[in-house]
Amino acid sequence: MGAVMSGPRDLAGLVASRICHDLISPVGALGNGMELIDASGGDIGEELELIRSCSDAARFALTYMRIAFGAAGPEDTVDPAETMAAARPYLAAKRLTLSGTEGETEGGGDRSRLRAKARLLTLLAAVDAAPRGATAIPLDADALIWAVTGASLNSDTPIERLAAPESCGAREAHYPVLHDVARNLGRTPFAEARGPERFEIGLR
Repeated sequence: MGAVMSGPRDLAGLVASRICHDLISPVGALGNGMELIDASGGDIGEELELIRSCSDAARFALTYMRIAFGAAGPEDTVDPAETMAAARPYLAAKRLTLSGTEGETEGGGDRSRLRAKARLLTLLAAVDAAPRGATAIPLDADALIWAVTGASLNSDTPIERLAAPESCGAREAHYPVLHDVARNLGRTPFAEARGPERFEIGLR
């Protein structure tokens, strides 16, 4: 069953899903073209290497955003491996490393698309909280609570935005969406310092 549209943010989710769906194919085709050049033994110069790098970055971002911001109903599912494949390279480019096995990080294989959205949106908040880089470790079976190590909590953005998501701008759109997802899951977003270089963030 698909997501049921019930308000402006649901409509925004459907629009995001459609945009990402349409853009992933041509961007993926660029990557496939680069693979064909590699396979043919072609000489890849700096220009083509730049195209490959940009293609990969765009593909990772679109896949991540499609899951994080796309529409998701209570019965919608997503392959945990797809979520992981999107999350690791996209977050690595933002200096956030995911620790743990794929099963641990994906909530033991939970296929709920709503929970997948919650994980990816929470990790975007973790990037804001540790802009200079850190490692995120899942603390619960659903991978909805994360310990972030190697960085102190930058409380200016995450805590303020988690407390008042209605004041967020376009670059902080993940906060109000995370609040909506948390409400649907019966949870509350939080971010708390646990030491000089460790904090926890997620839904409880």
